[in-house]
Amino acid sequence: MREQQQHPPRTSIWLVHTSRNFYLLLAGILLAAGLSVSGCKSKKVITEAPPPPVQTDMEDTRLTQAKAALEELLNSPQSRDFPELEGKERKLADIQNLQLDDGEVLVLIKKVEYKLEQERAFLEAEKKRMEEQRVYSQLAESFDAIARAPNVNVANSRINETLEMFSSENALVLVVISQEGGNKDFDRPTTIKDYLHYLKDQKQNKNSIGNIVFDRNGKIKELELVKNF
Repeated sequence: MREQQQHPPRTSIWLVHTSRNFYLLLAGILLAAGLSVSGCKSKKVITEAPPPPVQTDMEDTRLTQAKAALEELLNSPQSRDFPELEGKERKLADIQNLQLDDGEVLVLIKKVEYKLEQERAFLEAEKKRMEEQRVYSQLAESFDAIARAPNVNVANSRINETLEMFSSENALVLVVISQEGGNKDFDRPTTIKDYLHYLKDQKQNKNSIGNIVFDRNGKIKELELVKNF
């Protein structure tokens, strides 16, 4: 007699299938949730990425104003004094500090830089010329004062003051006694100290100042006088 084959109860089979379906469903839910979170994060990253830089109306305005200011500086007249020039230099520096990357602006900056350099050179030369003119006038006045001094003490005091204008009491003094066609004839050379004492003794100043040569410190190192007949 065949033994009857044993089959598992139907209830057990149903529980196995149900449990398997449950785990499959749970895995699907978790996978879907993960994909959703990942998608949200990606979307958030894309949303928060900064937009590419674009030229704004403010930048356009700055460029326009900078060009106008540079054109004004370029077309301005020669500065009359150093404070006026320094004001222009400050305006240029303010524009340079904007660091505008514009070809036209950069070209204008170079032109204004050169113009202001030329203006400074002009003012420096003018300052030197005026200083030298002041020395001419002061020296001529000193010569007259020594020659007309009421006594020796006053004359000697003025001599000492005048020597301060020279690089040395042995600075060369040349007196032109005649000139023709650019050629000059000079009297015997002397020193400034001897010449000033000569003025004190003669009590008259017959020579005018022809030319002054200065050293690098602004002191007189050579003096040319012209004899007045």
